[in-house]
Amino acid sequence: MGGKLLPINKQIDKDSQKQALENSEKLKPIIKTVILCGRQNLSLRSHGDYGVFDTKIEPIKNEGNFRAILRARIESGDENLRKHFETCGKNATYISWNIQNQIIEACDEIIIQKLVTKINKAKFFSVLADETTDVSTVEQFSLCVRFVELMSNNEYKIVEQFLKFVPVQSTTGQNLADVLLETLNNVGIDLNFLRGQGYDGASSMSGQFKGVQAFISNIYPTAIYVHCVSHSLNLALSNAAEVVPIRNAFGILQKIYTFFNTPKRQNVLQNNIETSTHNSNKTKLKQLCPTRWVERHDSVIIMKQMLLPVVAALEEIQSWSCKDSSSNAFLLLSGIRQSSFIISLLCAEKLLSYTLPISKILQTSDLDISEALNNVDGVVFVLREIRTNVENEFKIIFDEANEIANALELTITMPRLTKNQTKRCNVPAENEEEYYRRAIFIPWLDSFINNISDRFLKHKCIIKSFKCLLPTGNSPNQTEKSQYLKLLEFYKNDIPENGVNAAVAEFDLWYQKFQCPNHSLPHNAIDALNLCNDTLFETIFILLKIFSTLPVSTSTTERSFSTLRRIKTYLRNTMSQNRLNGLAMLHIQREIDVQTSEVLSGYGEGPLVASVDANRALLVERVGDTALDPRLKSRLVWSVADDVVGQSDSGRK
Repeated sequence: MGGKLLPINKQIDKDSQKQALENSEKLKPIIKTVILCGRQNLSLRSHGDYGVFDTKIEPIKNEGNFRAILRARIESGDENLRKHFETCGKNATYISWNIQNQIIEACDEIIIQKLVTKINKAKFFSVLADETTDVSTVEQFSLCVRFVELMSNNEYKIVEQFLKFVPVQSTTGQNLADVLLETLNNVGIDLNFLRGQGYDGASSMSGQFKGVQAFISNIYPTAIYVHCVSHSLNLALSNAAEVVPIRNAFGILQKIYTFFNTPKRQNVLQNNIETSTHNSNKTKLKQLCPTRWVERHDSVIIMKQMLLPVVAALEEIQSWSCKDSSSNAFLLLSGIRQSSFIISLLCAEKLLSYTLPISKILQTSDLDISEALNNVDGVVFVLREIRTNVENEFKIIFDEANEIANALELTITMPRLTKNQTKRCNVPAENEEEYYRRAIFIPWLDSFINNISDRFLKHKCIIKSFKCLLPTGNSPNQTEKSQYLKLLEFYKNDIPENGVNAAVAEFDLWYQKFQCPNHSLPHNAIDALNLCNDTLFETIFILLKIFSTLPVSTSTTERSFSTLRRIKTYLRNTMSQNRLNGLAMLHIQREIDVQTSEVLSGYGEGPLVASVDANRALLVERVGDTALDPRLKSRLVWSVADDVVGQSDSGRK
């Protein structure tokens, strides 16, 4: 009784701190539940996500995954969470949509900050961007970054990370460039170290004068634009498939898939597959991908394996009384029984089997551009070997075609040749094998090789100067030295100011290092970077880091579109942009850990606590008013926390 009472404002502060600690403990399981839903891409809310959260009564309607997981936690023995819901006010449960959004935004900010710290630490980076339309018809601009990160094992690794979705109203090059630069600047990335741009071939992105890359290059001249190599390969194959017999064969394949894409016809095909003797575990045809030509390889392989059951099913369906089914089955049978279709099917399968592996490799995020082009060159080299030995290679294809024809009770025949006919292939030939080799296989092969070679000429020009950074095991020649000097001039603002002579001497020492027999030659930029001592070869190290940073493909942005479709669905189409980005970051950036303490720390700087502090200051002022009744003053002192907490969840009202 004789102790000295603390001043009113200190009593309020002390009680507020105690209440803050209690509220933090209440928030932790709620924050963990939000993070769990985000990581697993579970929708938090549903149409019944409102009203009193009664832990003693099982809900008769769907309250959503968020509330269901909270109930599961309570039933599993989380007494703190149970006590919170049993003692809190109706406007202080911390589970409203407003609180959810604040937690999701806090998680988004934490992940962004950690990413930006890594990017700025790496210094040099490239930007990857593409746009798509979501289910709400909002044009979403996906931004990703590519940089070199020092891993825990003291080795450098190329990483590509999703940054955020940005809604755009205009898709002109100028507007997209402005949005891109503004977004990168707002998150805290230093744009002075932007060294690469990776986009697809759309005119708004890659245009020489009014594309995004043109506007950004005008501001940052060292930000080199690289056309996505996956798109380049896709376009090369698309153009190569303009050979008429190959194009017609792909058309028939698509028609066959569409024809059997009904329950009744699919059942007929299934029965014929079960009774057939074909040695494949495939039981269903695969659709030809309309955009990714390399992925047509699987469709061609499955069609080749299931050709006999497909023919048997079509023969059965053409006897049906249904006019559409029978007539379409007859037309498809006529197309399949053509000799040109069988030969084209086997030729397509032969060449696409060489591009399928590099298509998968080009989609990896840790591939550098030199290794990507080496893989493409390897495929072109093998195809040219096939072209040199074309007679023996086609003989294998033709023998297989004869086996398929015999199984179908057909004979491979060549069309009648006339001198005056100009609308069809009239190549001179003495037999069927020679005719189809000249009419289908050689044109398809030549078109294949030429289109792939032409599509990657620009990429080879980009890395022409950088190739000199990869030692050959010999002393550098004059060409390699001149390319190195061009790099020094182009990146003069990035390299140390030691003079040209010092940089050239460093280049000679770099080549000398790999002339020793105990040093293996680096095959790509990232291998060379890991072998480079940043103290001894300071300039070489910086140039290799920029080389590794140059973009290869936009597969990371394409993957973010898949995430966008999983998160923003038909049933969740009114989701706000901040909530979308937060959930996307939680789902994509799973390797970046988000602790509840970090969320609470970030939460303490948000609008919730800002309103809490404002209310507390107002209450302190009211308590200090001498005109107030002492009993009222006492109630104000000890109910500060309740009044403040009530503001936090007012969004539920």
